[in-house]
Amino acid sequence: ESIDEIMGAADGHVEEVARDWLAKDGKRWRPFLTVAAFQAVRDDQDASMPEEIKKIALAVECFHKASLIHDDIEDEDHERYGEATLHAREGLAVALNAGDLLIGEGYRLVGECKVDAEIKAQMLQVAAEGQRELCRGQGAELTWAHDPKPLKTTQVIKIFEQKTAPAFGVALKLGAAFAGKLPEVEEALDAYSNALGVAYQIRDDMDDLSEDAGDNKLETFRPSVLLAKALELAKGEDKAVLTRLWSHDADCDIFRSAVREMIHNLEADEKCLLLLETYKETAIRSL
Repeated sequence: ESIDEIMGAADGHVEEVARDWLAKDGKRWRPFLTVAAFQAVRDDQDASMPEEIKKIALAVECFHKASLIHDDIEDEDHERYGEATLHAREGLAVALNAGDLLIGEGYRLVGECKVDAEIKAQMLQVAAEGQRELCRGQGAELTWAHDPKPLKTTQVIKIFEQKTAPAFGVALKLGAAFAGKLPEVEEALDAYSNALGVAYQIRDDMDDLSEDAGDNKLETFRPSVLLAKALELAKGEDKAVLTRLWSHDADCDIFRSAVREMIHNLEADEKCLLLLETYKETAIRSL
């Protein structure tokens, strides 16, 4: 109901599909960061929250949920968090349209905010630059998937910086821009979101290969810092298996449990944990 109050009633099937996807469970980290950034830098810390911040936070969630729809299509994933992805449920055309609609809704919500023209221009620029950078990162991953080959840890992190960090940057900078403080804090927020995005993705990679992820065959995967680090440390047969795995070799018949054991024996998991902590520290220090 609160979504409809802010955005207006849904009109038509695709809009209903998009709203349903927008309202689905999630951590809501990105809109939370928007509100937190606004509160942290605004002049009057004790003032009540303006109604317009709801539009900006919802715009951030629109951008995020649209990116999930498009990612699932591009990665050919049919499940997300144990549920059917939108294109698996509604079909490719409807899912694409719903994702595009959510991007448009995000810009509409930002554009409708009652703020000075200069601040509104900053906010729209932040959203556009973030969208561009995210697409470039996803494009780099898609290019790799077309011709998969082993990547170094630094190359994987570069993809993370392009694909994951921009979403956090948009969330934070929209909040700061709405407070009228973006020029003063933009450099710090860029550094923070970059480190936060990489740390988030390293943790996601480790979760993908945890025991909770099951023991199915590991046939295809996204660029992974854990597997990149394992390959850098491997020798002999382990190196040969990981190279074939990175190359999406159809004859490489290996289960997640075997990969987990290999990673553990190579101590790649420990090194990635250290890398995770380094990026978390970098994020904190940047503020």
